[in-house]
Amino acid sequence: TVTVGRWSPAAMAKRGRTPAAARPPALGFWAGGASSGGGGGAGGAAVRTPTQILQDGNAALARRDYAAAETAAKSVLAGPKSSSTPAAQFLLGQSYAGRRDWAHAAVAYDDAYRGAPTGPRAQDAQLGLAASLIGLGDKTSACQALSLIRTPRPDLRDRVIAERQRAGCR
Repeated sequence: TVTVGRWSPAAMAKRGRTPAAARPPALGFWAGGASSGGGGGAGGAAVRTPTQILQDGNAALARRDYAAAETAAKSVLAGPKSSSTPAAQFLLGQSYAGRRDWAHAAVAYDDAYRGAPTGPRAQDAQLGLAASLIGLGDKTSACQALSLIRTPRPDLRDRVIAERQRAGCR
């Protein structure tokens, strides 16, 4: 894993900020939590799976509704750890990055990578981490993150090259 310098989860905690996974969700979509909307029949809110919640969060992200995307991600993270946890961390990073909240985005992307370093979104998480670190002005750490993407997927190759140039990596 890459050390993200002063933007690591431990460093964020020292500054009074908690890593994304430790924060409570803004709205409980999870079983036993509050309902996200209507449909309140006699049985209460229907239980939604993490996959359904993430689909809604990604749809919100596509609409640039970053608050709704963040809420969806946090509600999945508030539940038990599952195979959806890294995807929720990645969505959380995207929601922060969309608002240019680079410090929180960096922590969320790093958490997503650490949760599944060989998963399907690992390279996306490293790229998001690097872009967030560049946004924070920490180009050295951005280059460290980018160095972990040894052979980028074809769909990421141009973005990785662009971020390496933006960070001034060797």
